[in-house]
Parts: sequence; C-alpha cells; structure tokens
Amino acid sequence: MKKTFFLFFMVVTAAIFGQNQKNEAITKVISTGTEIKLEALDGKAYIYDAKKTFSSFIDEDFKNWGLNCPGRASTETLFDVSEVVADGTFIQIFTDISGDLDKIVMTQAQIIRF
Repeated sequence: MKKTFFLFFMVVTAAIFGQNQKNEAITKVISTGTEIKLEALDGKAYIYDAKKTFSSFIDEDFKNWGLNCPGRASTETLFDVSEVVADGTFIQIFTDISGDLDKIVMTQAQIIRF
C-alpha cells in the first residue's frame, strides 16, 4: 500500500491563496522513479515529544487534544511525495490525491520518521 505525503507549507500556501475553480490537477507526484519507504514502526513516538524533529515549535494543542500518547504500530510503508501545483481548498487538495482519505493518513511516528 502506497501513501502520499505533502509538504505542509505547500498545502497551507495553496489553501490560503485561493480555490481551483477548474477541474485541473492540483497536485503532482514528484517522487516518480524513486522508492520512498519507511520501515515498520512501533507507534510509540508522538509529535508532542519530538522536540528534536520539530525544534522550532510544537503547538500545545497536541497535548490539549490528547494526542500526546502512542499510536498504532505500522508496517513497512511505501510513499509518494507530491507538490501542490494549483490553488485549491484543503478538501480539493487532499481528494486530488485520493478520494479515500484513509489512504493518505500517516501515524505520528511515521510523520516524525519521515
């Protein structure tokens, strides 16, 4: 099963600067020809404690929303990396990759490791 990872600033930038009114592609895979693989992870790492990875800022809401706890373990996972190439809302951007949003979800441990 392949997953897709977006660079967060690209997603935010596209969402802030408008909507895609046409039915054109909003994202483009930029990792074609490259296998990006994360090993199986135990799920014990979580973003709130990843101060080394996210050294500039971690929002306290990760703790306030109860996200400062281990998640589920994950198997070895293949990823595609995409960039946002057109304006769009969050829903347009993420559904451009897959209509099944469960296919593009990463665990906290996977985000940290990536």
